[in-house]
Amino acid sequence: MAKEFIIGRTAESPIQIPEQCDRVALRHARILIDDNGQWIIEGLHDQVPTFARDDNGQFCRVFRKVIDENTVIRLGDEGYNSFTFMAHRVIEPDPKSYSYEFNRLRKELQNQLELESRLEEKRSHNMFLVRVSSVVACVLSFMVQYCVPGMKDHPEANINITRGLMTAMPILAGLYFKVDRRAMNTLKYRRQEVLKCPKCRRLLSEFDVKNMACPHCKAM
Repeated sequence: MAKEFIIGRTAESPIQIPEQCDRVALRHARILIDDNGQWIIEGLHDQVPTFARDDNGQFCRVFRKVIDENTVIRLGDEGYNSFTFMAHRVIEPDPKSYSYEFNRLRKELQNQLELESRLEEKRSHNMFLVRVSSVVACVLSFMVQYCVPGMKDHPEANINITRGLMTAMPILAGLYFKVDRRAMNTLKYRRQEVLKCPKCRRLLSEFDVKNMACPHCKAM
């Protein structure tokens, strides 16, 4: 049987919106669960947007979007007067319990640690290649000096070629692996956005997530 939930400051909302979240409209969004169990989020307010979080921790505005019960929704623009919750909250029988969200956070933490570990291994490997590039530059300069006819008679040209290769190779290697730094920054951002308390939205430590409790608001 299809279900419909109106989220906002209206009395019919299954989620109680804190008073300080004054940017949340009376009827801000609607979550639909159709007969096939498909979840849909629909924004009901044009001036105050509704957002859904993607896999990288980025909140993207939605008007009507297929989601699942683990999707994190934000009502209103980023700030203390917006409201963020996991879609599952509309069917949570115990409003005080956040055990479902914390279980999801533990899985997210495990996924985050695996992503960071793989990237760190790749980054270490690439740094090794950057160092090796200097050795390659020396070998190439030696080959130019002794394998190219007439180069022995031009020591200044040999010096310039060696300097050029010694400078260019690490730079080219560094530019090639620059994507690693961007990927690491993306993962850091994801950690800061994803590993937050489902109630007060403060950043949690790995210990807090594994312990399934927030030391700030005592949600658990």
